[in-house]
Parts: sequence; structure tokens; C-alpha cells
Amino acid sequence: MVKKEYNVVLEENAGQNVLHFNLNSKEYIIDLNSEKQSDLRTVFYEIIKLTFTEVPEFKIKYDPALYNKQLFIDISTEYVKQLNAEILKIIEQKPILE
Repeated sequence: MVKKEYNVVLEENAGQNVLHFNLNSKEYIIDLNSEKQSDLRTVFYEIIKLTFTEVPEFKIKYDPALYNKQLFIDISTEYVKQLNAEILKIIEQKPILE
């Protein structure tokens, strides 16, 4: 399978710290200030679907001139790092369908 990179954009939007995932021409937003988990599950489900055709790899991006909340930068960077590791585990453990 081919590896494909995706940018995950960290920014502040209406006072909330959010991550933007653009997957298959659709944008998914994770609100880092919310306890609501359904958006996170939806994004993870979409990522799982990608693993059937590619090896997705996510990179955190933000504009340092506009966003400087170091705590959220650190959390998001670690989250994306762990997400990439979990994706690789899923791909390795996925049964091969013939």
C-alpha cells in the first residue's frame, strides 16, 4: 500500500482549540475543549476506512504567527504521534482478504 500524508491543522476557532482533519474531501473537526467524543469516533472510523487502500500518516500543522498555545500544541503533537502508531498497528493486524 502507498503511504499518504495528511495535514491536521491546529487552530483557534471561536475561542475553541480545534483540529481539522481533511479526509476524502470532507472536513472533520475535533474540538479539544469539548468532552464530546462522538466527533473523535467519527474521525477514527474514517481513518480506519482509509487503511484499506493506503497507509495514512498525519502531520500536525499550525501557523505560529496566529497560534501560540504551547499546551495545545504539545497535546496535539503527541496525539497525532500516537494516532500514527495506532494506525500502523491496525494495518499490521488487519486480516488479509483474498
